[in-house]
Amino acid sequence: MTCLRCNDETVIWYKTSLGWSTCEPCPVCNRNGRKHDERLKELKRKYADGDKKQIRK
Repeated sequence: MTCLRCNDETVIWYKTSLGWSTCEPCPVCNRNGRKHDERLKELKRKYADGDKKQIRK
């Protein structure tokens, strides 16, 4: 399911009153960086398995 607020990017970009772009975690799907941590663990697991397969070849 896609987050309607951030489109699954886990951050929301906006402009400050000075015209600077800044970002903040999406309050809907990435509260306290939870989703980011889950994705990072998933990527580490995926690439760790890939490295083992490459070594065996």
